[in-house]
Amino acid sequence: MITDHDGKAAAMYNFYNDLIGTSVDRNRTINLDELNITAHELGQLDAPFSKDEVWSTIRQLPSNKAPGPDGFTG
Repeated sequence: MITDHDGKAAAMYNFYNDLIGTSVDRNRTINLDELNITAHELGQLDAPFSKDEVWSTIRQLPSNKAPGPDGFTG
């Protein structure tokens, strides 16, 4: 039984490290260019939301629906 904070942290780290594993170098690769998959510019996916985008989304929410788990309706 682990009762101290450091022991708990180590146990959790070890559990997930064993579960997920570690990365290894592979001796083969996939040439993605040969698959003829259309490339997409994904740089904007991590851009912050603008104030206009947030308000636009809020305005599109239905106002006549039941409250969600947080107690708020659209």
